[in-house]
Amino acid sequence: MRFLIPLGAFLFVSFNLRAEMSSQGEIRLEMRAFQNDDIDVTNDYGYGFFTRLESEKEFKNDIKIKARGFGRVYQIDESRNYFYLEDLFMEKDWGNTQFFMGLRTFNWSFAEAFHPNDIINARNFDSNFENAEKIGQPTIGLQYQKENHGFGIYLFPTLVKPNLPFGSRLSFTPDSITNASRRFIDTDGEVIENQTYLSGILFYDLSAFGGDLKLFWYHGHDREQPQALLLPGPSLSLNFLAVDQIGLNIVKEVGTFMIKSEIAHKAYAENSNFQRSDHTIVSIGIEKTFFWNKSQETMLILEGQGLFGAENDDDARALNFFQRDVLLGLRHSFNDAYSQEVFFSIIADVDKSKEILASISYTRRLSDQWKLSGSLRYIDAPQSGLFPVGFESLDEDHQVSLQLSRFF
Repeated sequence: MRFLIPLGAFLFVSFNLRAEMSSQGEIRLEMRAFQNDDIDVTNDYGYGFFTRLESEKEFKNDIKIKARGFGRVYQIDESRNYFYLEDLFMEKDWGNTQFFMGLRTFNWSFAEAFHPNDIINARNFDSNFENAEKIGQPTIGLQYQKENHGFGIYLFPTLVKPNLPFGSRLSFTPDSITNASRRFIDTDGEVIENQTYLSGILFYDLSAFGGDLKLFWYHGHDREQPQALLLPGPSLSLNFLAVDQIGLNIVKEVGTFMIKSEIAHKAYAENSNFQRSDHTIVSIGIEKTFFWNKSQETMLILEGQGLFGAENDDDARALNFFQRDVLLGLRHSFNDAYSQEVFFSIIADVDKSKEILASISYTRRLSDQWKLSGSLRYIDAPQSGLFPVGFESLDEDHQVSLQLSRFF
C-alpha cells in the first residue's frame, strides 16, 4: 500500500485545484431477516444504514481523478460495520493509450449469476452472493485501444483479502466457526506474511463480427473459493492459493438472442503443502427480450455452468459452488415514470434435485431522489454428507430484505 501514500497526497492537493468536478451519492436504510435457526452465534436479523459516495474530477490536460467507496453501520448485527474503497485512482489519457494508478474495481463479466472470469477484485461476501460487492484493488495499469481492438497490462502490487462473513447466515463455514485466519499462499506453498506481493494480468480485447471478445492471462491468487484447513484447537484456516488462470469471454448477438460465454482454466502451483486440482469452468448464458404494449419489456435469461477436471463430485463442489448449475430468470421492466422492475430467478443443481435457490425482487422509484426495493430468497440445499459442502451450508437460510434509498 506504500505507493498509495503519494497518490493520496496528490489527490488531496488536486481536489483543491480548478477543474471540472462531479459528485453523487446514495444513503440507504437497510433491513434483512432470516428464518430463525435457533443458533446463538448467528445473527438472524439486522438493520442499519448503507452509504456510497462518488466524486470525479477532470483536468484540462486529460487527467482524471476518481474516488468512490461504500460503508455500512448496523444495529444488532455489528459484523456489518465496515467501509471499503472501490475506486481511488488517477488516470492519464493520451487518446488511444491510458495509464492509471490507484484502487480500482473491474467488471469482467456480464452474466447474471455465473462469473468465472470476474476475478480481479476481492469481494464482500456479506452481500448478494450471486454478485457480491467488490473491494478496490491497488493497480498500476497501462492499456491501448484503437478502433475494434486493444490490449493492456495491469500490475497488482498488494494483496487484498475478501470479507468472509463469519457468524453471518451467509457464511459458507459451519455455524460454530465465528472466526478464521485468512492466509495467502505463495507458489512454494509458504504463507505470505505481508500484503506486498506482485501479481498481474495481461489481456486482449476484440470487437468484431457483431460481438466482443476478451482473452487474458492472470497470475495471482484464487480468492473466490479458498481451501479450508482445520487446525488444532480446533480452528479454521482459509487459504488463498497461487493460481494461473487463462480466460476467454465472448458476448455476441445472434438474431434476437444475446449469447454470453466465459471459459476459465485454473492451474495451481504444485507444492507439497497445498494441493488443488487444475480445472476448467465453462459458463454459457442466453438472453431474449420480449417487447409488450405500453413500452413494457420482459427479458428471459437462461444460464448454465459446468466444471471439468475435478476428481469427484465433492472435489468439484469444493472448487466452485456453482459447479453444475443452471439459472432461469425473468426480468420485467414496466418502463414507466416509476422505473418499476420485477426480477425472478431460480438456480438449481442438475446433480442434486433438491438443491434450489429461488429469489424475487422488486424496485420502484418513489421520486427523482427516492427508491424502494425489496427481495425474498428461498434456499433448499439439504446436507448429504458428514460436513456441509457448497450451498449446503446455507440450507434453509431463507431471507427477506428491504431497502429505502435516497440519491443526491
